[in-house]
Amino acid sequence: MPWAKGESGNPRGSPKKALALAPTLRGILRELDPVTGESYRRCVALALVRAAAAGNVEAIKVVFDRVDGPLRVPLEHTGRDGAPIGLAFDHAAILAELVAPALALGPGDDREPPGPPQGAGDGSSVGEDRDGG
Repeated sequence: MPWAKGESGNPRGSPKKALALAPTLRGILRELDPVTGESYRRCVALALVRAAAAGNVEAIKVVFDRVDGPLRVPLEHTGRDGAPIGLAFDHAAILAELVAPALALGPGDDREPPGPPQGAGDGSSVGEDRDGG
């Protein structure tokens, strides 16, 4: 059934979402511990630091991740036998393919179209990587 102009299709509004945990925790962490008078946030931080100082490896990781940011592990890509990956591009052939339509020969033109390049000039075959691939 269509609604009249200005009438809501959901008069009671969206269903209320259950309380998320994060806002509740933030509120509690702002409160003061009745015994020490310090915020629960500070109490939790002190407990975490004390656990790290006692040798708790997980607490140590949390402390350093929060203070210095997570550790970044470099990722290395290598070719055969751990050698660098060798890539060789046939720049002349790529350029010729891109430029060929602009250089298309018209009727009666007796010029030779450009051919593929003869080699990379360093003894390697065109299109092969340096480690023989």
